[in-house]
Amino acid sequence: MTAFKGKSKYRSKEEATAWGLTKPMVEIHSSYLVAKGVPQNMAEIYVRRWFTNGWIELVKKEGHRKIYGHAGKREAPVVPGQEKTPEAAMWKVMNRYTTFTPVDLKAMVEVAGFEIELQACRNYCRQLLAAEFLRVREQGIHGIREFTYQLINQTGLKAPIVRQVAGVLDPNTGKFHANLREGHK
Repeated sequence: MTAFKGKSKYRSKEEATAWGLTKPMVEIHSSYLVAKGVPQNMAEIYVRRWFTNGWIELVKKEGHRKIYGHAGKREAPVVPGQEKTPEAAMWKVMNRYTTFTPVDLKAMVEVAGFEIELQACRNYCRQLLAAEFLRVREQGIHGIREFTYQLINQTGLKAPIVRQVAGVLDPNTGKFHANLREGHK
């Protein structure tokens, strides 16, 4: 292989072009590059080289296939127009799972890259329960188990915003749900 002229971390113009194709990709595999027009043998060489050089890192395995991601960029993909907040991450979890607890929310939000206290997850659930976005599926027992909730009012992709005026603002409908009834503790 002929060395690429000039100071570059790439060995060829083709490799530089292939690397550019990976920029918008969340997951990287040689077959994805082949789909973009990179020859199969070269795509495999590039992916192996990028992994060896630490430019990409192993994210998951699907059978024998190794799926990579850009090194140091392990954020969960965010829906366009959705802010990167712990509440948005909790809302995404609520939409994805049939039932959940505040502990589930905390775990998933931390996987998405946010630091959050369990009490903050509990408070968000209580506010959404009071605003009739959630229903209690299983009662919690203090010190033994958490409340289990179910989302019953899915109004869109954007997370409802809890305000200090004791209510919930839904950015999807523009409606404000005042908390008129007392939540559980």
